Amino acid sequence: MKNHLPVWLLLIAFISCKENKSDANYNAEGKPKDAVSFDHYGSYFTESNEKREQGYDWVKVSLTEKEEGTAHVQITSREDKKRPTCTYNSVAVIVNDSTLRVADTLAPFLLEVHKNGELTLKTENEEESDKLMFYCSGGGNLAGKYYRMDDTAASDFKKTLEWEYSPNPVTAIIRTNSENMVEVEFPGFENKQQNYVAEFRGEISGAEIGDLNGDSWPEIVIYTTDSGELPEGRVIGYSVLNGKSATMINWPQFSEEERKEYGYAGGDEFAIVETTLVRRFPRYNLNGSEKTQTGETTQLQYKLSPGEAMPVFTIDKVISY
Repeated sequence: MKNHLPVWLLLIAFISCKENKSDANYNAEGKPKDAVSFDHYGSYFTESNEKREQGYDWVKVSLTEKEEGTAHVQITSREDKKRPTCTYNSVAVIVNDSTLRVADTLAPFLLEVHKNGELTLKTENEEESDKLMFYCSGGGNLAGKYYRMDDTAASDFKKTLEWEYSPNPVTAIIRTNSENMVEVEFPGFENKQQNYVAEFRGEISGAEIGDLNGDSWPEIVIYTTDSGELPEGRVIGYSVLNGKSATMINWPQFSEEERKEYGYAGGDEFAIVETTLVRRFPRYNLNGSEKTQTGETTQLQYKLSPGEAMPVFTIDKVISY
């Protein structure tokens, strides 16, 4: 059975909600004119997280500090039982000591932290709230209320992937076994080595299985987001070899020239579509340390190619829209 094309991969023209450059609170780059501090970094969850052991879905908003005047916003959701409901990555500017603003191309929105630890995510224009459903599935919406909670349980990633379209079925069990290590177990391998471990930075935002090289044996891809100075998306990949073992797939990072060419400043989303790994992110105009959103999206399509020591993901097509 082939994967169906996700809705977000259709080449829809994004509606660019232009910022009002004469707004008294922001400069031409969309940053506050006066530097302010923000001390509410951490993790905020939907109320359903308290029932996660009963199988309830949850959505998490993670706020981490970046360079002066900005913060990294990452929104993830339950991945171990189902496809993630909501995913989002961006950079916010600090408006005041309790508010962040994201200049999203669909609908700019605010994250307001209240004294009781509650976080409200809402669009600047209330009539545009439904536009944030674009980043969710099943009728979900980024907009809503979130609560400060301990994210230890939620940050533990575990997911089982199954592939039935090879000569022998393949099962891959993915789990984090320490703060920055992810383990992939293949219990059906004939080879004695059934467990493969890789290091990652930041958070795991998802994992998928699919045949990317057309040999009927699957590839496993794990999506991670580096929560450092730049929220860069990365892929940890394994290619199954005749159902007996697996080899790691090389994921090349962008060079400085490629960052400028693609207007890359993080905010990745990934998906397997047929035999292609698709990556998309908002396009920025980059000028030294300054970056401004263009309202466009860059989409890269990767193919799996032979490499000297291991297979490698190579860019096959670049689309901007």
